Amino acid sequence: MNISDLTASLQKYWSVNGPEGVPTLFSGATLDVSQKVRWMEFWIGQFKEKPRRPDAPVQFELLVDVHLFSRERNKRSINELADSVRNTFQSASIPILASTSSETDVGKIRLSEPIVRDFSRPETVGGVNTMQHLLISYHAHAIGLSE
Repeated sequence: MNISDLTASLQKYWSVNGPEGVPTLFSGATLDVSQKVRWMEFWIGQFKEKPRRPDAPVQFELLVDVHLFSRERNKRSINELADSVRNTFQSASIPILASTSSETDVGKIRLSEPIVRDFSRPETVGGVNTMQHLLISYHAHAIGLSE
């Protein structure tokens, strides 16, 4: 189990189970959002391998951030999207697949309860807040299968 396995597995899980109809930007990708009303950014901001004994499974602590952006004036829309994100990871045990084989399960990822923060800021267009920005952060624990 390595960082590549963790990244690919989380992104695959998100692509299959995440909110539909709202594009997601992954780290290293580009997306023209100039005409988008809503979009998300999915980031894995930290990988920390935990100390272990030689015969113990590999373990990582991760920080997963999902940024939600909306140009809609109504807060309800972005809050509903936040609920959808929260439901995506609620009680999930995400399989970690080996990057060399999409069939080989090499571990599991569990995510903590999320922390939701509102970074919305007023824009100068008409004096109305036209950019909503929520950040949903998860601390995650990944553990490899015994070797």
